[in-house]
Amino acid sequence: MKKIICGIGIFAVLEAFFVGFLLLAAAVPQSSIEENMKESAIYLCEKEVFFEAIEGVPATKIDHYADSITLNIAWNLSSDDNLRSTMLAAYHFTKLHNENSNFHRAVFGKYPDFERYIDTEALGIDTSLPEWSQDGAMMQYMRYWHGSAALSRLLHLVMPIKSMYILNTIFFIILLAVLVIMLIRKKLFDCIIALAFGLVLTSSWYVPFSLEYFYIYPIVIIQMIAVLILHDKKKEDLYPFVILLGAMLINYFDFLTAETLSLTMPLILMIRLNHENKGIKFIAKNSVVWGIGYGGTWVSKWIISAIVLRENVMPYITGHIAERLGGETEGLPEMSLPSFVYSAVMRNILNMFPAGYGTGGVFAGVILIIIAAYIAYVYRRKGFDKKVAGSFLLIALIPVLRFMVMHNHSYIHYFFTVRALCGTVFALVVAVAYVSELPKRKKK
Repeated sequence: MKKIICGIGIFAVLEAFFVGFLLLAAAVPQSSIEENMKESAIYLCEKEVFFEAIEGVPATKIDHYADSITLNIAWNLSSDDNLRSTMLAAYHFTKLHNENSNFHRAVFGKYPDFERYIDTEALGIDTSLPEWSQDGAMMQYMRYWHGSAALSRLLHLVMPIKSMYILNTIFFIILLAVLVIMLIRKKLFDCIIALAFGLVLTSSWYVPFSLEYFYIYPIVIIQMIAVLILHDKKKEDLYPFVILLGAMLINYFDFLTAETLSLTMPLILMIRLNHENKGIKFIAKNSVVWGIGYGGTWVSKWIISAIVLRENVMPYITGHIAERLGGETEGLPEMSLPSFVYSAVMRNILNMFPAGYGTGGVFAGVILIIIAAYIAYVYRRKGFDKKVAGSFLLIALIPVLRFMVMHNHSYIHYFFTVRALCGTVFALVVAVAYVSELPKRKKK
């Protein structure tokens, strides 16, 4: 009961912080960020909305579409009616222009000179309709908290988005180094190898170069560091709070990319540190805590928005939920439900490195799987706890379940949802290391 009350208290305090952080960002005068925002708009318009760092490899795709929307929302947060503007999360929008150009229009008051317009005549579009207004309108985006927009507005007091990408890279490397050093000190070399495989196979080196991809990674790394610290202090009973805080922060900052990492990665580390943390009961308990934190944070945003805006937001919210779970989306091929679910899962798996690099990459990926299976079978250790190994395998399936449930979203956005599989790889490599015992070199 005491833990439940403590959890409710943490939830309430963090919710207050979420609202306060948005209000703080909205209170920043627009004139104070104008110069850096203009520099960001120019930088984003120099590139395509989506582009692949390596042509033909979807996992290398950089998403400036979402980044432009984030900065557009950040720019339009209002100090005059800051509570309403933070809940509405409106941004300048028109269908005649891409999101980079719409952001440029919001900041400069005009579209870039080199803007490429949609061929409206060929598409039979009536541009006289309000939704196709060339001047644009304010589009609400209330279903997310947009903590990333608030942070972006504050950072634009001192830097444009190009510098933010550099800052993200440095911050990511520092946090990762701290985690690896802590793992080395605890001699968890299997976890280091598993982490390296997970990051490499999900092309995580591209993460710092898109705001949409980035925020989940520092949160997850800090969660793992917290698990190691609590283990050292013998306070494993506080593990559920690490899961709760991670779930809430991910919901606040993330754009629904690879949110399950905040559950899978720390959960695997908890079991690896103490094999008593095993089985369906332990995983289910923490998954419920994660679900309450993640889902509760989302629902609270909708409730607060409804109260502040004085309107029923549920039709809008439920419409998008239905779409993400499997509604029809324009441009997608017609498929039966089983085919849709299967395609969503395989599209993500085949997007992993090196499979995403063509036939040769797929072959290399198969070789890696065969090697892992060979080690696990031939060099399997006697007397290992099958429940521990089973727990790792069960956690490895969580991202796959996510792809199946949210098959529409996972199919469309596979180029970034693939990174949820970092948790799967981490779990599988740790599992192989746990059940295996490589032969020791005989002394002469």
